[in-house]
Amino acid sequence: MAKRSPRGVSFLVAACIAAVGATVGAAPAFADEIRVPKEARTLQQAVRKARPGDTIRVRGTVRGDVVVSVSGIRIVGENARMRGELVIHGDDVDVSGFRFNGSGVESYGDGTTVRDGRFRSAEIALYGSGGVVSGNEIQGGDAFGIGVFGPGALVTDNEVDAVEGTGIYVGGADAEVTRNTVEDSGFFVPSIHVVGGDAFVSENHVSDAFGTGIQVEAWDGGGEIVDNVVAGADDVGIYVTGMDVVTDGFEVVATGSVGVLVDTFGGTVSDGTVTDTGADLMIVWGADTVVSDVTGSDADSEGIVLDGGATGSELVVSDVMSCGFLMGTGSTLLDSTATRCEGTGLQNIGSDVTVIRCTLTGNLPVDVMNAGTFMCFDANEFGTIGDSSGFVGFGEDGLVFLGIGIGD
Repeated sequence: MAKRSPRGVSFLVAACIAAVGATVGAAPAFADEIRVPKEARTLQQAVRKARPGDTIRVRGTVRGDVVVSVSGIRIVGENARMRGELVIHGDDVDVSGFRFNGSGVESYGDGTTVRDGRFRSAEIALYGSGGVVSGNEIQGGDAFGIGVFGPGALVTDNEVDAVEGTGIYVGGADAEVTRNTVEDSGFFVPSIHVVGGDAFVSENHVSDAFGTGIQVEAWDGGGEIVDNVVAGADDVGIYVTGMDVVTDGFEVVATGSVGVLVDTFGGTVSDGTVTDTGADLMIVWGADTVVSDVTGSDADSEGIVLDGGATGSELVVSDVMSCGFLMGTGSTLLDSTATRCEGTGLQNIGSDVTVIRCTLTGNLPVDVMNAGTFMCFDANEFGTIGDSSGFVGFGEDGLVFLGIGIGD
């Protein structure tokens, strides 16, 4: 039988342990390190031995699938390779530093972190809440490179290349998707796809997308899409839907379809540039959606389309194949400019349209074409005007020109 320590000594030891625990914060007492293959022959054996707070350090190659049921552990790869799938059921598991080939990480626990790994034809799939995916390199894959399906996710500083499906998919509210790079991905699907309210999507760079560059769906309300770049997309560059979404500081170039497509209620779109699009530079639809300080050029169709009650101000469009501004019902355009448009500077196809203090000059065949009804057309600078019958004449700033459709 082991001897019992004197009571005073036991009290002193307990006090020291308590002091150390207070110093390190939440780290559990007696946290251990288990080394593979030194102290456990396989990673699966190490996981069975591990307790919350432990760190497992792995060298060499792990063969076969590994299932993690314990919570609160770290699994660190030290020049380690995985030749099977890592399946996580515990919460707050941190995985870092592995090279995966063919199979990746699949987690059903909350608070999973996957960081600083390299994935070849392998996926990261997190189904719990609060997942973190950071600093990984992903090349190749089928359905997606990174898929996070729970709320409160952080996906940041990852590099994704040549994924046939979506490069990064995040489904869940309160997600943060920042500083990721996605290249040569997204066959007929978005390269980055975020679904859920109050998302923060910032400083991502998408290039050579085979579908849409970045798509954000925020019908639950809120969200910020800020300072993103799309350089090459076979479909839409940036596509935003939802309520009260802020889209700011974007740069879109070389798309096969529309540069920026926004279908929101009460959102804002500002401080962006759009060039070289296969269709319209930008389409904005939605009541109380405001577009400002956007510059666009070189479109194979219209410049900027405003419809459904959208308002645009300080917009600049040039060198498009059709009209510079296409105005739908209830839309408003203020302090904007269209030049060198091969269709017309502005075309009205809706009712109750307002155009004030705009410069519409140097466009062919006419500067203003009206096939609808203006609520207000005032203080604009333009040269030639026409109506839907093809009649062309010369207008004078601020006048009810040619009697075509200026309402009361």
